[in-house]
Amino acid sequence: MQPNELDWLSKHMGHNVEMHKQKYRLHDAACEITKIGRLLMAIDGGTADAYHGRRLRDIEPKGTI
Repeated sequence: MQPNELDWLSKHMGHNVEMHKQKYRLHDAACEITKIGRLLMAIDGGTADAYHGRRLRDIEPKGTI
Protein backbone atom coordinates (compact mmCIF):
# COMPACT_ATOMS: atom_id res chain seq x y z
CA MET A 1 0.00 0.00 0.00
CA GLN A 2 1.35 3.42 -0.91
CA PRO A 3 1.86 5.95 1.92
CA ASN A 4 -0.92 8.21 0.66
CA GLU A 5 -3.30 5.22 0.44
CA LEU A 6 -2.46 4.25 4.01
CA ASP A 7 -3.24 7.82 5.06
CA TRP A 8 -6.61 7.68 3.27
CA LEU A 9 -7.48 4.36 4.91
CA SER A 10 -6.50 5.62 8.35
CA LYS A 11 -8.56 8.78 7.99
CA HIS A 12 -11.54 6.76 6.75
CA MET A 13 -11.32 4.55 9.85
CA GLY A 14 -11.14 7.61 12.09
CA HIS A 15 -7.54 7.52 13.25
CA ASN A 16 -4.02 8.44 12.15
CA VAL A 17 -1.40 6.34 10.40
CA GLU A 18 0.55 5.61 13.60
CA MET A 19 -2.57 4.20 15.29
CA HIS A 20 -3.19 2.04 12.22
CA LYS A 21 0.37 0.67 12.34
CA GLN A 22 0.08 -0.17 16.04
CA LYS A 23 -3.39 -1.74 16.09
CA TYR A 24 -4.38 -3.01 12.66
CA ARG A 25 -1.27 -4.46 11.04
CA LEU A 26 -0.71 -8.19 11.22
CA HIS A 27 2.11 -9.37 13.40
CA ASP A 28 5.19 -10.66 11.60
CA ALA A 29 4.48 -14.19 12.85
CA ALA A 30 1.04 -14.23 11.20
CA CYS A 31 2.51 -13.08 7.90
CA GLU A 32 5.32 -15.65 8.12
CA ILE A 33 2.93 -18.52 8.89
CA THR A 34 0.70 -17.56 5.96
CA LYS A 35 3.53 -17.35 3.45
CA ILE A 36 5.26 -20.55 4.57
CA GLY A 37 1.86 -22.29 4.64
CA ARG A 38 1.34 -21.36 1.00
CA LEU A 39 4.72 -22.82 0.13
CA LEU A 40 4.00 -26.05 2.00
CA MET A 41 0.60 -26.36 0.31
CA ALA A 42 2.23 -25.89 -3.10
CA ILE A 43 4.79 -28.58 -2.27
CA ASP A 44 2.05 -30.93 -1.07
CA GLY A 45 0.01 -30.23 -4.21
CA GLY A 46 2.99 -30.84 -6.51
CA THR A 47 3.04 -27.30 -7.92
CA ALA A 48 6.09 -25.90 -6.10
CA ASP A 49 8.31 -26.08 -9.20
CA ALA A 50 6.05 -23.59 -10.98
CA TYR A 51 7.02 -20.95 -8.40
CA HIS A 52 10.80 -21.40 -8.59
CA GLY A 53 12.52 -18.00 -8.32
CA ARG A 54 9.35 -16.14 -7.31
CA ARG A 55 8.38 -14.44 -4.07
CA LEU A 56 6.47 -16.34 -1.40
CA ARG A 57 3.55 -13.92 -1.74
CA ASP A 58 3.16 -14.95 -5.40
CA ILE A 59 2.38 -18.56 -4.48
CA GLU A 60 -1.27 -19.46 -4.91
CA PRO A 61 -1.62 -23.17 -4.21
CA LYS A 62 -4.37 -25.02 -6.03
CA GLY A 63 -6.91 -27.29 -4.38
CA THR A 64 -8.08 -27.59 -0.81
CA ILE A 65 -6.86 -29.25 2.32
